[in-house]
Amino acid sequence: MRPAMFLPSPDLTSEARFECASPRVAPTVRIQLSEVLLALSHALDLTEGQPEGHALRTCAIGMRIADEIGLPGDLRAALYYTLLLKDLGSPNTTAQIARQLGVADMAASPNLRLSEWPALPGLASWGGERPTAKQTIVEQALNIVRGGMGSGPLPATPLLAEGGLLLGQPPGLARGARIAQLIGLPDAAVQAIGALDARWDGMGHPASMVGEQIPIIARIASLAQTFDILRTAYGHEHAYAVARQRCGTWFDPQLVRALERFACDLAFWRRLAQPCGDISAIVEPLPHALDATPEQIDQLAEGFAQVIDARSPWTYRHSTRVAAIAERVAVAMGVSPEDRVTLRRAALLHDIGKLGIPNSILNKPGKLDEHEFAVVRMHPIHTQRILEHVGAFHTMAAIAAAHHERLDGSGYPYHLRADEIPQLTHILSVADVAEALSVERPYRRALDPGALLGLLRREAGVRLCADAVDAFASVLAA
Repeated sequence: MRPAMFLPSPDLTSEARFECASPRVAPTVRIQLSEVLLALSHALDLTEGQPEGHALRTCAIGMRIADEIGLPGDLRAALYYTLLLKDLGSPNTTAQIARQLGVADMAASPNLRLSEWPALPGLASWGGERPTAKQTIVEQALNIVRGGMGSGPLPATPLLAEGGLLLGQPPGLARGARIAQLIGLPDAAVQAIGALDARWDGMGHPASMVGEQIPIIARIASLAQTFDILRTAYGHEHAYAVARQRCGTWFDPQLVRALERFACDLAFWRRLAQPCGDISAIVEPLPHALDATPEQIDQLAEGFAQVIDARSPWTYRHSTRVAAIAERVAVAMGVSPEDRVTLRRAALLHDIGKLGIPNSILNKPGKLDEHEFAVVRMHPIHTQRILEHVGAFHTMAAIAAAHHERLDGSGYPYHLRADEIPQLTHILSVADVAEALSVERPYRRALDPGALLGLLRREAGVRLCADAVDAFASVLAA
């Protein structure tokens, strides 16, 4: 039985109204679990503002450190998951920092793991110092993470209200750990993702963790990810110099020594410079060359829908609601159970490419300028590229990537027309428009059901599929 992840809400697109009406029927195509995880790690690289392959290189470095220290086999699988999906909570933290500072989240996020942090108090207090003109963006960001700007509490938002701060964790770490648990990662991986920003000297997060109290997987992941960021940005020697400098403060000395042992392994570092597909063979532990079950794929899609929607309070639960609407419309249209599974997964992940869009654009209250809209128009292409990393997801990738295409060719990114658009995309497009217009956005109010249906009917047969609009109307009336 799938967990009840979302509370019913009273609006048009609540999960109560659009509760799943079809069984989960799995296509028989074999899909490797590692292939799915690698694809999703590329999406997390987007939201971190990192060059493609950051998570994969981090995984290669972390697994090599594990080899050097003889990490027990029962922890290697959890380490592999942690290294690939370490940034599950990053969109939440990054979005919060960007909203409070008014800076580009893609620039702020990597810097949090490059700059030497000052001594940080625990997060039990919401109080924080107001940033001065001399403070760096990183220092201001840390101010926010540990309690806010000014003497009062941070304003409540749907994201902040979900917790973590009063428990001594930044909200992104708490959320990342929850999503890791939701998608079925081992307990050791869940704990490691929640402790990813802990420091050996106790000056990180959670503040209560110091030294060997920090899970060994979190210690490896922290060193591996920071090393890859530094090495990619500043080169091999600089990355090693910083690792030595932070030995005993940020990092476990045992792990830094392990990292030193393969500093001159040129064959390893050359392989790390190869295209992402070639690196993957050197990091996957043998037990994970396994097929993903339909339930695991559903869990991953549902978990990543939360990652996507965490980017902005305005899109809170958008992907899950679009999936629920699309599924009900598909039932009304007589779509086969197998195709409904594909459609639902495509709907959950249709906006995964938005992880590469800066928060300043996603949350802009006014009209986007030409450059900003050009950035937005790229997100379906990012979605397609991410999903196509999984060979068996090519059909789903095409469905998801076309959700902004329109019958008359006025959509984007490819200006497809009518029959060029995948059939299941017609349903997804109606569901996406219906959900988006039924909730408030920074630049407009939500439409009531009557106004929404009127708008959809005007678009029917011109830009949106008339049959899908009629099916949506029948579901709405049910």
